[in-house]
Amino acid sequence: MHVGSIQVRLLGILAIGMICSLIACSGGGAGSASAAVPASSGAVIVGVAVTPNSTVITTGDSIPLTATVSGTSNTAVTWSVDGIVNGDATVGTISGTGGVVTYTAPGSAGSHVLTVTSLADSQKHATSTIVVQPPSEVVNVTLSPGTVTLATGASQSFIVTVSNSANTDVTWTIDGSAAGNAIVGTLAGSGLGITYTAPPAAGDHLLVATSSADPTKSASSAITVVVLNSVTSVAVTPSTLNLSTSGTNQFSATVAGTGSYTSAVTWSVQKGTITSTGLYTAPSSSGSDVVTAT
Repeated sequence: MHVGSIQVRLLGILAIGMICSLIACSGGGAGSASAAVPASSGAVIVGVAVTPNSTVITTGDSIPLTATVSGTSNTAVTWSVDGIVNGDATVGTISGTGGVVTYTAPGSAGSHVLTVTSLADSQKHATSTIVVQPPSEVVNVTLSPGTVTLATGASQSFIVTVSNSANTDVTWTIDGSAAGNAIVGTLAGSGLGITYTAPPAAGDHLLVATSSADPTKSASSAITVVVLNSVTSVAVTPSTLNLSTSGTNQFSATVAGTGSYTSAVTWSVQKGTITSTGLYTAPSSSGSDVVTAT
């Protein structure tokens, strides 16, 4: 019995040795294992971005959000709010599908994180922080006047009011320019009041005042610049004349002005007669007469 036990042990050892030998032969060693892995996988890195990446809105308000997926032809995404797919009434809701959706804030104030995740690579995502405030706490910007029509070269003062913020500073732009220029008009002054001077050409321009406390809040004024039809003077030639009774004379009128206007006039006379072209005929009796070009 004791000898049989030794034989069994020897067989076991041999069996183990044979298995190890088979593994060594078939595995090919460390060199073969390394060769089985491609030298370069060529994998494309997926990127995800969301716009805006942060904003402040009022309870119950809605804003659009846009997701951009790069590095893959599969641009499908999923949206969640505070970890809840498409959100809910407590954290706000996501409506729509795909890369452009709408977030509607809940009825109570708070801060929420919107996450957009790539379906091509669930490890890739982007976030947007939404701060929800009651209407009384949201910065409000108003600009007066809201619309105005100005003649070329004319000036207009504008006043801005910022509420619900201790910081009432604003930045001013006209068609995106901080100081303006000869094409869009110029801005003078600072603070809550500025003066706009219209350019020499007609056109439409947009004046914007943006809150420094919350750059997402601004107010604008639409400015229309026009060239006025302005006649400054009318002169008659000759200005004085001695003429015999029933005599005739051709008068002419010179019209001066600014901008766009017509040089046409209407002729009138007190005693004699005059044609629409300014040909005057004196009356048959002597005296004085007045010829007028209007």
